[in-house]
Amino acid sequence: MRQVKEKIKITIAWIKEKILRKTVLFITIGIWVLFQFMWVALFGYDELVSDPGFYVYYAEECIKHGTVFPDYSNFHSEYIFSPGWINFIIVWIKIFGSVHLIPYFNILLNILIFWLLYKIAKITTGSRTIAYLVCYIFMTLPSNSTIVLHLFTEVPFEVLSLLSFYLVLSKKYWHIAVAGICIALAQWIRPLGVAWMLAAIFYLAVKKDIIRYKAIIAYVGGILITCGSIGLMTYQYFPEPIFQAQTGGVNLIMGANDKATGGYCSEARFSSDGLGYLPGLKDSASYTRVKAYKEDTVYCMKYSDKYTFLEVDSIYKARSLGWIRNNFGKWMSLVPRKIYGLYKTAPSFAYTCDLDNPHQQIMRIISGISGKMGRVFLLIILVSFAGLAMPFWKNRKMIYTLIPIIVASAMTVATCTMPRYNFILIPFILIFACYTLKLLVNKYISV
Repeated sequence: MRQVKEKIKITIAWIKEKILRKTVLFITIGIWVLFQFMWVALFGYDELVSDPGFYVYYAEECIKHGTVFPDYSNFHSEYIFSPGWINFIIVWIKIFGSVHLIPYFNILLNILIFWLLYKIAKITTGSRTIAYLVCYIFMTLPSNSTIVLHLFTEVPFEVLSLLSFYLVLSKKYWHIAVAGICIALAQWIRPLGVAWMLAAIFYLAVKKDIIRYKAIIAYVGGILITCGSIGLMTYQYFPEPIFQAQTGGVNLIMGANDKATGGYCSEARFSSDGLGYLPGLKDSASYTRVKAYKEDTVYCMKYSDKYTFLEVDSIYKARSLGWIRNNFGKWMSLVPRKIYGLYKTAPSFAYTCDLDNPHQQIMRIISGISGKMGRVFLLIILVSFAGLAMPFWKNRKMIYTLIPIIVASAMTVATCTMPRYNFILIPFILIFACYTLKLLVNKYISV
């Protein structure tokens, strides 16, 4: 046993000396960034497909109307989603004329994410070596390096949530107020920002080097002012003062029906025998310019004027909650599947919606490699679970890191899951997993 420990010590020392060095890290960062630029240059596309396609479509429609999103044309939608990101796209198109350059902007956001991840990891773990390790693993996973091609909401949400998390660690009250503004903007993009809000309020309540009530007032004040301003802006063009997505009902019913498997379940809404099926929800005579999937040859139908988004949300919630009451055992039996579906792999976005792209063979190779790299994430999750049995609570910053993971995971598992939904949690999971390794090494190796 002693020989094994000595070998592990030698290996750790070698990794610190040869790999976890600033020079090697910067070279790796350069390769990582260069890959992203080549990725976008080779596989960029203009097709409007799935959620990113609808973001662009709604943005273009609002530009035609001279409004912000949502406007009155969206009142009869099934739900309102990602208003913050769609409004950003509106501004982007007004400045640059199209969304063609947004993937390159995503790369710049990725660089900012990387810097924030390093700073947060160093502060929360108290170790530059662990921060380096976190950064290496982050670059190895396929998620951030492949998503830049697409216009999903994950990257902007990740930037804002990390920036808010980082600013809360500051001793300056105006930094903490800006943290509140940032997480409110993140909430405008995706309605999971509340997980970071709860974490921040906890951390500010136990922090010793500030006047706690002033810090909490600054933070909550930043949130309320931002959300109120967004609501007032929206109310000029929409019957409701929307300051976040209204997707609770549609997400809930996909995980609470007879056809539910724990993952995305379109049958719950679109099959005539589905629990959420609403006759006449869509107008079969009117179409958008968006395809549901890249292989589709037809476009998605527009919504009819039969239901408002409030009515649809109310119906979905009533039906799904009724189903849960009558099938509570089955609903609970889906929880293990949902947890596994959420964390079985790091999401890879190694695909293009341009089916005629001449580099499809390269794409297939990269897609295969990305899939294998993503499966390493399950091991990282297992290490994180081991960390829950370690005395991580002695470091309050680790509790602060863990709260968003737990709360956001619980909110997701309560509805439906897929690997893509773990994307915004990856930075925090990596920090906690690497801190766990430090505790394990200190306890069982450094003796």
